[in-house]
Amino acid sequence: MTSRNDVITSHYVQNYDRLVKRTTWRAPNRSKAIAEECVQEAYARAIKYYPTFNEKKDSFDKWFEGILRNALNDARDIEKDRGVSKELSDEDGAELVPARREKLMAVVVLRDMEESNYRLVLSLFLIYGFKTVDIAEYTGLSHNNVRQIIHRFRNSMNGVLTKGNN
Repeated sequence: MTSRNDVITSHYVQNYDRLVKRTTWRAPNRSKAIAEECVQEAYARAIKYYPTFNEKKDSFDKWFEGILRNALNDARDIEKDRGVSKELSDEDGAELVPARREKLMAVVVLRDMEESNYRLVLSLFLIYGFKTVDIAEYTGLSHNNVRQIIHRFRNSMNGVLTKGNN
């Protein structure tokens, strides 16, 4: 039986470039940087979860593909959580960046919000730029719960902005 490091190192050397190229097509915005991050994260997870690999049940390639798919899905979720990143222009030519507007709205709302998990999650995400996965780990909340808090905040802010424009 070969060691964990030998198996993973061999797979990495033989497949890294091919996996990055293939993952680039599935990555958000077809970004090679995000694809490389996903592949590297998948190898880090493979090292961590190697004890769960059962060579009698699956081949290493098939097992690793599942890990890579999960890393890619997490990257898509993170990109989705970042919101709009395109810059928009108003009639005066001044640029409005929705993510910046959202951050400013968060500061105003958070200033008046009582101390809670909601305030902590929104502060970490909108003001300090933490990823939702990291916030979940730090706060002890589930990843889905963190994403839901952010989603509800954005929906409530869209309602406030829509009412303000009428």
